[in-house]
Amino acid sequence: MDRLETDIGWHREQLRLGKAALRDADHPDNPTRAIEVEALTSAILKLERTLAHLEQLKASHN
Repeated sequence: MDRLETDIGWHREQLRLGKAALRDADHPDNPTRAIEVEALTSAILKLERTLAHLEQLKASHN
């Protein structure tokens, strides 16, 4: 269970960092804005799905 808690914490932190990076990338004077926003959005969605799955696993083991 400790490993699962560690994984959940890591994914939460990565999600927080990804959202912060998205805010930084999404400004009009960024020449690579479209590419960065698309890549970060995709990564954030994957992290959210993985985090939801990990939290479901945790709930099923409680």
